[in-house]
Amino acid sequence: MIEFTTKNIVKVLGYSNSDIDLLPLPLNHSFGLGCLHTSLYVGSTLVLLKNPSNLEQILESLKKYKITTLAAIPATLTKILNFKNKDLENYFSEIRLIITNSTAIPKKTVIEFKEILKNGNLATYYGLTEASRSTFMIFDENNQREESVGKCSPNVEIKIVNEEKNNLKIGDILIKGDNVIKKYWNNVKADKNISDNWLRTGDTGYFDNEGYLFLKGRSDEIINVGGKSNANGNRTNY
Repeated sequence: MIEFTTKNIVKVLGYSNSDIDLLPLPLNHSFGLGCLHTSLYVGSTLVLLKNPSNLEQILESLKKYKITTLAAIPATLTKILNFKNKDLENYFSEIRLIITNSTAIPKKTVIEFKEILKNGNLATYYGLTEASRSTFMIFDENNQREESVGKCSPNVEIKIVNEEKNNLKIGDILIKGDNVIKKYWNNVKADKNISDNWLRTGDTGYFDNEGYLFLKGRSDEIINVGGKSNANGNRTNY
């Protein structure tokens, strides 16, 4: 599962041993841990920062280490846009990729970073702890789907279940692939969400005509605090 997901990250986002990756994220969370796995897998240079809230340190590290990829949550990226009116294009001049996740990205943040990144792109993904990196979305200048979470990862299937049996209509999101767990740890009740290798995520959404997935909400009621799982183990955007 980990190897499968890591290979997909490398394939879709183009990580290589020539990258210098900046990671100001906790490693006990799937987002940060997945980035660590990726750097180790390709043999890139990895710069770890302890405090993801220290915007000054993040920006200075971009220049100091000639960073090529940055991992940061949407809130951090939005704060950077408003940080002391710095010349952000200069700080991000070496960046080829910013990867973000943990929650939805404000459309305004996506649009502004598309302007700032002259030599790179902003990207995100969709998944759960149980099915990490199920889609990828690269916000390049030719793609105006700022509110999409992207297309299915290689060798991952996603289907929308609704009364119309139509992926273009809103319905429950199910995921199948080697990135999906086989069962939960000592949780028979949650195991019912897995049937014939399909994981019922608890999320709802739809595909557009070109295969881009859009999230619309939850099929159950959930309060998400700090990117943690709900009582059933399901959690969007890991």
